[in-house]
Amino acid sequence: TAVAAGWAHSVGLREDRTVVTVGSNSKGQLNVSRWRDVKAIAAGTHHTVALHHDGRVSAVGSNEQGQLNVALLRGIKAIAAGAHHTVALHEDGTVRNIGYSGSGLKDVENWKGIIAIAAGDAHTAVLYDDGTVRCVGKNTLAQCNTGSWRNIVAIAGGFQSTYGLRADGTVV
Repeated sequence: TAVAAGWAHSVGLREDRTVVTVGSNSKGQLNVSRWRDVKAIAAGTHHTVALHHDGRVSAVGSNEQGQLNVALLRGIKAIAAGAHHTVALHEDGTVRNIGYSGSGLKDVENWKGIIAIAAGDAHTAVLYDDGTVRCVGKNTLAQCNTGSWRNIVAIAGGFQSTYGLRADGTVV
């Protein structure tokens, strides 16, 4: 029902709420066989993340920047994964970045009114309920220059890029 791609691995969410992985397991990022009742998946460079239906988060793979430190998260409604960070959107509309904290990535923790999240290599984007987007992290190729975006309904993060889908169907 869903797919996610990491650096050298891919992750799939099956209809029965289990997860399947293929590719490199160099850091244990494919070790998902015990995951059950999963509703969303995300893949970072060398880690895989799952959001369970009860709002818990699981993660496997490389933890070199602390990106797997998700065990205490509860009340989560969405997840995203960057190269060395995991992003969690709480039910109350607040966000938490776990792992790599360089380039201002931790600056999201006081933001409110967020309805969607996305992660790139070393940046995080959030979509507010008013259709605007804010981004923090490395801005090497202007991937965080989202301040003028309006009427956005969905966001996605690439390696060094951020994408927004406007209500009229156009992409920025």
